[in-house]
Amino acid sequence: MESSLTAQNITFALSVLAIIFTIYHFFRNPQIKTDQRNIKMEDRMSTLERSVIEIREKHLLSVENDLKILNNTLQDLSRTVVKLSTIIDERIPKRLPSLTPPGK
Repeated sequence: MESSLTAQNITFALSVLAIIFTIYHFFRNPQIKTDQRNIKMEDRMSTLERSVIEIREKHLLSVENDLKILNNTLQDLSRTVVKLSTIIDERIPKRLPSLTPPGK
């Protein structure tokens, strides 16, 4: 059997290599694209997570401060109402029971 490099043998070898290369890229390229999409999604998710944590920390602190101010204001208002009630009780005389019998 004679093994010579003929144009037909070279073409056959190149065709086989081209088919193998095509099959390799057929399976490899979608995987690369999927990996790139996954990496982008992970980056977006981590950015979103950092943003949510930052917003939560800032707004939670703001809400806590607002609640403290509101509680202090409510306490001041309660004290003022007690003072006003005391002043009203001292200034307005209480009705004394009538000395005349009812109905006359």
